[in-house]
Amino acid sequence: MEPTSPPPEPTPPPSWRKRHPVAARALLYGLAAVVLGGGAVWAAAYRRASRQEALLTRLHAVDQLGLVRVDPEGVLKIVRDEVLPEAASDDLVRRAHLVEASALDALGRRDEAEAVYAAVAAALPAGTPRGPVVVPWANLRVNAGRAGDALALLDTPGATDGWPADGAEGWRAVRARAEATLPR
Repeated sequence: MEPTSPPPEPTPPPSWRKRHPVAARALLYGLAAVVLGGGAVWAAAYRRASRQEALLTRLHAVDQLGLVRVDPEGVLKIVRDEVLPEAASDDLVRRAHLVEASALDALGRRDEAEAVYAAVAAALPAGTPRGPVVVPWANLRVNAGRAGDALALLDTPGATDGWPADGAEGWRAVRARAEATLPR
Protein backbone atom coordinates (compact mmCIF):
# COMPACT_ATOMS: atom_id res chain seq x y z
CA MET A 1 0.00 0.00 0.00
CA GLU A 2 1.17 3.36 -0.85
CA PRO A 3 1.47 6.06 1.72
CA THR A 4 -1.33 8.52 1.37
CA SER A 5 -0.89 12.12 1.88
CA PRO A 6 -2.99 13.82 4.46
CA PRO A 7 -6.09 15.50 3.13
CA PRO A 8 -5.59 19.17 2.29
CA GLU A 9 -6.58 21.59 5.00
CA PRO A 10 -9.74 23.48 4.29
CA THR A 11 -9.21 27.07 3.20
CA PRO A 12 -10.21 29.58 5.84
CA PRO A 13 -13.23 31.72 5.06
CA PRO A 14 -12.43 35.19 3.67
CA SER A 15 -11.96 37.98 6.21
CA TRP A 16 -14.78 40.28 7.21
CA ARG A 17 -13.24 43.01 5.11
CA LYS A 18 -13.35 40.81 2.00
CA ARG A 19 -16.88 39.58 2.70
CA HIS A 20 -18.25 43.12 3.28
CA PRO A 21 -16.08 45.51 1.26
CA VAL A 22 -18.59 48.39 1.21
CA ALA A 23 -19.11 48.34 4.99
CA ALA A 24 -15.36 48.03 5.58
CA ARG A 25 -14.64 51.01 3.34
CA ALA A 26 -17.39 53.09 5.01
CA LEU A 27 -15.98 52.26 8.45
CA LEU A 28 -12.44 53.13 7.38
CA TYR A 29 -13.46 56.43 5.80
CA GLY A 30 -15.71 57.26 8.76
CA LEU A 31 -12.86 56.74 11.22
CA ALA A 32 -10.57 58.85 9.04
CA ALA A 33 -13.17 61.65 8.96
CA VAL A 34 -13.54 61.53 12.76
CA VAL A 35 -9.76 61.71 13.29
CA LEU A 36 -9.28 64.52 10.77
CA GLY A 37 -12.34 66.42 12.03
CA GLY A 38 -11.17 66.10 15.64
CA GLY A 39 -7.76 67.39 14.64
CA ALA A 40 -9.30 70.35 12.84
CA VAL A 41 -11.48 71.22 15.85
CA TRP A 42 -8.47 71.00 18.17
CA ALA A 43 -6.38 73.17 15.82
CA ALA A 44 -9.11 75.81 15.65
CA ALA A 45 -9.46 75.88 19.45
CA TYR A 46 -5.69 76.09 19.87
CA ARG A 47 -5.49 78.94 17.37
CA ARG A 48 -8.31 80.84 19.11
CA ALA A 49 -6.68 80.38 22.53
CA SER A 50 -3.31 81.49 21.14
CA ARG A 51 -4.90 84.62 19.66
CA GLN A 52 -6.49 85.49 23.01
CA GLU A 53 -3.12 85.03 24.74
CA ALA A 54 -1.51 87.27 22.12
CA LEU A 55 -4.10 89.99 22.79
CA LEU A 56 -3.49 89.72 26.54
CA THR A 57 0.27 89.96 25.95
CA ARG A 58 -0.33 93.07 23.84
CA LEU A 59 -2.30 94.68 26.67
CA HIS A 60 0.40 93.80 29.20
CA ALA A 61 3.07 95.26 26.92
CA VAL A 62 1.13 98.51 26.54
CA ASP A 63 0.71 98.71 30.31
CA GLN A 64 4.24 97.66 31.33
CA LEU A 65 5.99 99.91 28.82
CA GLY A 66 4.04 102.93 30.01
CA LEU A 67 2.64 103.63 26.57
CA VAL A 68 -0.54 104.98 28.16
CA ARG A 69 1.43 108.02 29.32
CA VAL A 70 3.58 108.31 26.18
CA ASP A 71 0.98 107.75 23.45
CA PRO A 72 -2.55 107.54 24.87
CA GLU A 73 -4.15 108.06 21.43
CA GLY A 74 -2.19 105.11 20.05
CA VAL A 75 -3.12 102.97 23.03
CA LEU A 76 -6.78 103.88 22.59
CA LYS A 77 -6.57 102.89 18.93
CA ILE A 78 -4.93 99.55 19.80
CA VAL A 79 -7.51 98.74 22.44
CA ARG A 80 -10.58 99.79 20.45
CA ASP A 81 -9.53 98.60 16.99
CA GLU A 82 -7.45 95.51 17.71
CA VAL A 83 -8.14 94.07 21.15
CA LEU A 84 -11.82 94.67 21.97
CA PRO A 85 -13.24 93.41 18.64
CA GLU A 86 -11.40 90.10 19.01
CA ALA A 87 -11.56 89.62 22.78
CA ALA A 88 -13.53 86.50 23.60
CA SER A 89 -13.22 86.14 27.38
CA ASP A 90 -14.81 88.41 29.96
CA ASP A 91 -11.45 88.80 31.70
CA LEU A 92 -9.73 90.02 28.54
CA VAL A 93 -12.57 92.45 27.81
CA ARG A 94 -12.37 93.76 31.39
CA ARG A 95 -8.59 94.26 31.16
CA ALA A 96 -8.93 95.99 27.79
CA HIS A 97 -11.53 98.37 29.20
CA LEU A 98 -9.27 99.19 32.15
CA VAL A 99 -6.43 100.08 29.77
CA GLU A 100 -8.92 102.09 27.70
CA ALA A 101 -10.07 104.03 30.78
CA SER A 102 -6.46 104.71 31.73
CA ALA A 103 -5.74 106.07 28.24
CA LEU A 104 -8.87 108.25 28.37
CA ASP A 105 -7.71 109.62 31.73
CA ALA A 106 -4.29 110.42 30.24
CA LEU A 107 -6.03 112.27 27.40
CA GLY A 108 -8.10 114.28 29.88
CA ARG A 109 -11.36 112.71 28.66
CA ARG A 110 -12.38 111.98 32.21
CA ASP A 111 -16.15 111.72 31.70
CA GLU A 112 -15.62 108.92 29.18
CA ALA A 113 -13.11 107.23 31.49
CA GLU A 114 -15.55 107.51 34.41
CA ALA A 115 -18.24 105.80 32.32
CA VAL A 116 -15.85 102.98 31.36
CA TYR A 117 -14.81 102.41 34.99
CA ALA A 118 -18.46 102.40 36.09
CA ALA A 119 -19.36 99.84 33.41
CA VAL A 120 -16.43 97.59 34.35
CA ALA A 121 -17.27 97.81 38.06
CA ALA A 122 -20.91 96.96 37.36
CA ALA A 123 -19.90 93.91 35.30
CA LEU A 124 -17.48 92.44 37.85
CA PRO A 125 -18.48 88.88 38.77
CA ALA A 126 -19.17 88.17 42.44
CA GLY A 127 -16.01 87.28 44.33
CA THR A 128 -13.70 89.14 41.95
CA PRO A 129 -11.36 91.56 43.76
CA ARG A 130 -12.51 95.12 43.15
CA GLY A 131 -9.16 96.84 43.74
CA PRO A 132 -7.92 96.66 40.13
CA VAL A 133 -10.99 98.66 39.10
CA VAL A 134 -11.65 100.91 42.09
CA VAL A 135 -8.11 102.18 42.82
CA PRO A 136 -7.42 103.45 39.26
CA TRP A 137 -10.96 104.85 39.21
CA ALA A 138 -10.26 106.75 42.44
CA ASN A 139 -6.99 107.97 40.92
CA LEU A 140 -8.98 109.27 37.95
CA ARG A 141 -11.23 111.18 40.32
CA VAL A 142 -8.20 112.70 42.06
CA ASN A 143 -6.84 113.75 38.65
CA ALA A 144 -10.22 115.30 37.85
CA GLY A 145 -10.13 117.37 41.06
CA ARG A 146 -12.80 115.28 42.79
CA ALA A 147 -10.80 114.14 45.82
CA GLY A 148 -13.90 113.74 48.01
CA ASP A 149 -15.46 111.36 45.48
CA ALA A 150 -12.17 109.47 45.27
CA LEU A 151 -12.04 108.99 49.04
CA ALA A 152 -15.67 107.89 49.10
CA LEU A 153 -14.88 105.32 46.43
CA LEU A 154 -11.83 104.06 48.36
CA ASP A 155 -13.89 103.81 51.55
CA THR A 156 -16.41 101.35 50.09
CA PRO A 157 -16.02 97.82 51.50
CA GLY A 158 -13.60 95.69 49.50
CA ALA A 159 -12.50 98.63 47.36
CA THR A 160 -8.79 97.89 47.72
CA ASP A 161 -8.93 94.08 47.63
CA GLY A 162 -6.45 92.71 45.13
CA TRP A 163 -4.49 95.95 44.77
CA PRO A 164 -1.10 96.64 46.40
CA ALA A 165 -1.18 98.99 49.36
CA ASP A 166 2.28 100.44 48.87
CA GLY A 167 4.28 101.70 45.94
CA ALA A 168 3.88 104.60 43.56
CA GLU A 169 0.43 103.48 42.48
CA GLY A 170 -0.64 101.67 45.64
CA TRP A 171 -3.97 102.56 47.15
CA ARG A 172 -2.29 104.33 50.06
CA ALA A 173 -0.55 106.69 47.61
CA VAL A 174 -3.87 107.39 45.86
CA ARG A 175 -5.53 108.04 49.24
CA ALA A 176 -2.66 110.36 50.26
CA ARG A 177 -2.95 112.32 47.00
CA ALA A 178 -6.72 112.63 47.50
CA GLU A 179 -6.34 113.79 51.11
CA ALA A 180 -3.63 116.28 50.11
CA THR A 181 -5.88 117.91 47.51
CA LEU A 182 -8.92 118.22 49.76
CA PRO A 183 -9.74 121.83 50.64
CA ARG A 184 -8.93 122.59 54.24
